[in-house]
Amino acid sequence: MPCEIAWTLKTNCESCHKGESAAGSLDLFSWKSQTGGDGFVHLDDEGAQIDRKVTFARIKERLETTKPAKRMPKNREM
Repeated sequence: MPCEIAWTLKTNCESCHKGESAAGSLDLFSWKSQTGGDGFVHLDDEGAQIDRKVTFARIKERLETTKPAKRMPKNREM
């Protein structure tokens, strides 16, 4: 992962999205091999891996939204 991206994730996302108890079951610090390429570990309610395209689309949506309840990172600007 390029240094700029790693720094941005560590600074803005690590406190909530790292490890087995990651918020939204999205661990931005673990990779998983998937069909179509590697992606972040992102699990659905039943513990199954969510497709990487869906994960990246959801991340993009959360970063771009103007709705405070959905915006990431929570309660601050990146």
